[in-house]
Amino acid sequence: MSTILVVANETLGGAKLLETIQRKAGSQDHIVVCVPRNRPREGLVIYDDAVYDAAQVRIDLARQFLRERGLNAVGDVGDPDPYTATMDAVAEWRPDEIIISTYPATSSGWMRRDLIERVTDATGLPVTHVITDVDTEGLPFDVTLVVANRTASGDDTTGLSDPAAT
Repeated sequence: MSTILVVANETLGGAKLLETIQRKAGSQDHIVVCVPRNRPREGLVIYDDAVYDAAQVRIDLARQFLRERGLNAVGDVGDPDPYTATMDAVAEWRPDEIIISTYPATSSGWMRRDLIERVTDATGLPVTHVITDVDTEGLPFDVTLVVANRTASGDDTTGLSDPAAT
């Protein structure tokens, strides 16, 4: 029985990553999914709790998907910095190996920061790098994006705030 740490964020549901996990893990192995919480690339006001919740949703979907395939999986939302998140998870879970999923090199901030090499050097553990392009591959589960949170200010042109309009 071994512990496999899976570090991914937006690529967590990618087919190549899930295939790699299924190929490496057996029913007795323990899979730990670590998702560093990150701010979306677009948007003006993003609340910390919304960023955390988005990372937790990714973990929950991946855990459900893996459990349906007979694999034992737990998950943690990590530090915003992927290196720190990985090292924190290594310290807590003591994995036997690590799988890191990134976007292709042309669009991966993690690869520009040499995440794979830094984690390999720091841990001495076997690290498998999976390149995932969810934009072309799609996801094996449905995700509903809700774009709503709080209104900070603005003119109400609908008349909904006027008590006489109700």
